[in-house]
Amino acid sequence: MSDPNQLEAPTALSVLEHVVKSIVDDPDAVDVRETDGRNRLRLEVKVGPGDLGRVIGRRGRTAQSIRTLVRAAAVKDGREVDVDFMFLLGRRPPRWPLSRRQDFSKSGDAESLMESVVERL
Repeated sequence: MSDPNQLEAPTALSVLEHVVKSIVDDPDAVDVRETDGRNRLRLEVKVGPGDLGRVIGRRGRTAQSIRTLVRAAAVKDGREVDVDFMFLLGRRPPRWPLSRRQDFSKSGDAESLMESVVERL
């Protein structure tokens, strides 16, 4: 990137930001940034803790759909991109073995889910 103020993938970035802000409860907490990855441009999405589940979706389907859509938009920019979803704290969501996961789907208690996540960090 020659000009530090110029975005490398403006179409992909705007599509990503629009889609994520449309999904979450708190669109003001959404932060999307471009960083250099290994071979691709990396787009980091930070959302509030209460909205992370909405963005990831069941079994990661929403997150995967967002990644597919943004990669298609990046073709217009002539770039290949990766999309990473993070907490506002700047960390990736933890990945646990299925045996350690708790089933919050019955209770629907997002706050207890986030407390559990924060405890394991």
